[in-house]
Amino acid sequence: MRRQLLQRLDPSTHLQAPPAPLQSQTDALLAHHGIAAHPDLQFFAALTQAAEQRSRYWQGRNLRLLDLSLSINAQGGLAERPEQLAAAVCLHDLGMAFLSLQLLHKQADLSREERRLMQGHPRLAGDLLRRMPDWAPAMEIVLQHQEHADGSGYPKGLREAEISPGALILHIADAFDARTHERAHQTLSKRPLLRAILEINNLAGQQFSAHWVEVFNRTLQQNPNLAHG
Repeated sequence: MRRQLLQRLDPSTHLQAPPAPLQSQTDALLAHHGIAAHPDLQFFAALTQAAEQRSRYWQGRNLRLLDLSLSINAQGGLAERPEQLAAAVCLHDLGMAFLSLQLLHKQADLSREERRLMQGHPRLAGDLLRRMPDWAPAMEIVLQHQEHADGSGYPKGLREAEISPGALILHIADAFDARTHERAHQTLSKRPLLRAILEINNLAGQQFSAHWVEVFNRTLQQNPNLAHG
């Protein structure tokens, strides 16, 4: 009776259907991008969903990155095989989940050793994928996703011509998400949407591939919802 009275007084109290489980959301998103269900991809997504529980700053991030990265890839003519890019998106930051929460949530500047630990995070997923030859392109994307177009990235200081398209795409999508959502050790870095887009464009040809920044721009113009996540 009390519930019925409250619902009459305030329609916002109506019970809402619970959101779909993350796994089904991921499956639906992959299907939307034309990626067939695959046991390995479901396993990779499950690992990421577990890792996202490690920090409140990560929740929902994988779905946002999957949608944006796969959309940029499609807009750019499918330069990367979508299933390989999806696998890389799911696993690229898995190594972060094995760092201490004290380090992950540190808001002060990182020490040299802490930065070394952070920058070593691609190796874990890379080592896992090395054991699965079918996912060799995904492994390459994971290992290269922090490389910069001008050679100033890590771990190898590769230049754009040496970096896989998937890594160039993921680097843009990841950086954009970091600017538009709070990150654990960068809680003050969340930007307004237009500023975040401008910052990505200002770094075209330096941190980011100028070509893929243009594709990123076209992607957001055609599907503005991707910018909000």
